[in-house]
Amino acid sequence: MTFAKVMPAFVVTLVAGLSTGIGGLLSMFQKRSSSKFLCLSLGFSAGVMIYLSFMEILPEGLFYLQKYYGGRQAQLYNILAFFGGIGVIAIIDRLVPSADNPHEIPNVLELQKGLTTQQNSHLMRTGILSALAITIHNIPEGLVTFTSY
Repeated sequence: MTFAKVMPAFVVTLVAGLSTGIGGLLSMFQKRSSSKFLCLSLGFSAGVMIYLSFMEILPEGLFYLQKYYGGRQAQLYNILAFFGGIGVIAIIDRLVPSADNPHEIPNVLELQKGLTTQQNSHLMRTGILSALAITIHNIPEGLVTFTSY
């Protein structure tokens, strides 16, 4: 492997790995918790995911389905899988109780009030375990990105 081939793959992997940290830093520069910032962040994230679904994942799925099923049948399966996924998420949303899955955003400042020491320590433990899980997940993802570039 030459340096010219390794460097672009390394830069792409580095940027992908730093993106989570950059997103976290952006939220740290907020002077106080705000519902507006939370809504804007969630909307931006949802927009990116929807864009990736339509522009990257859906066409790639169609490409692989066409290898096995041909044109019209592959398109039908692709559309059925897409809307089937929406249906499954809608069913899950209905089955999860409202207390665990609220549909209205509470005031962000009210979320911080009234937490006991035990709840704070549980929240910290959950955050650390989530960060650890994301880190473990990103290691093989970085390897795949680097080797497939």
